[in-house]
Amino acid sequence: MNITVWKPKALLFLLCFLLTPVAGFPQETVSQNESAPTERNLWADIGYATLGVTASNVALSFFNRLADFPFAHTTFETIWENTINPDWFWENGDRFLVNQFGHAYQGSTYFTSARVNGFNFYQSILFVNLGAFMWEIALEPKSAINDVITTRVSGPALGEMLNRLYLELDSSPFAGSKIGGFILSPINSYNKLFNRPARQSGGGNIFDLSVRSGIEKSFAFLPGYENEEETWNNPGGYIDINVIYGDPFIQQSNKPYDHFELYAGFSTNIASYQAVIISDGYL
Repeated sequence: MNITVWKPKALLFLLCFLLTPVAGFPQETVSQNESAPTERNLWADIGYATLGVTASNVALSFFNRLADFPFAHTTFETIWENTINPDWFWENGDRFLVNQFGHAYQGSTYFTSARVNGFNFYQSILFVNLGAFMWEIALEPKSAINDVITTRVSGPALGEMLNRLYLELDSSPFAGSKIGGFILSPINSYNKLFNRPARQSGGGNIFDLSVRSGIEKSFAFLPGYENEEETWNNPGGYIDINVIYGDPFIQQSNKPYDHFELYAGFSTNIASYQAVIISDGYL
């Protein structure tokens, strides 16, 4: 299904789409642990947040080009065409993992780039919009409208949880926690390259954390999957991580994701894999 939009009304809708969730930009910001406000340079914060969004898109596009994905080969001609005469379409060729996790994680990097530079939850959504449209217009040959929707809706949810967990790891005295923080949210660590002052802090907010792993062997056999017998013959393993942020028994959520639960599980038997992410957060 092709959707062609770039008329005056569409431009007005796009502008509202970008700006609707954004509150006013204060000249002060409060850290995660509610310490005293610190003076900030708003334009510098906008610049560094935008730089992080751009760096995320460029890095992902670079790796996609190395993998020789067809959608990664954009040119100045495709960028110009997407800008002047875009033909927005409904993408139905991506796998579920790409659509429902890949775009969510990509959106989370845009979001955390804003959060680490002092913007609150709602203000940071603006940068998710910026990154999503930058990607679809400049870094893909054709713009997919459902990709923008998925990135914009799921990016802030995943991004806020990753940002808060990063702050917990970053405040830990253990050296390994810094590595874990980088793996969890690279954009937060990327911002340190510029010696930016810390706008948020964490520590002491993890109510419960459990990690389970082991090996497994599947003996089940499902009708209709006879050709996938190898899947059942291979041994496998799994790892499950469950984290509860904030005390669920006394927590009063005054800000988005003051309390949340996040479960991530991965299992494989060499021939196949299964990945699961379930989250439950208070807005």
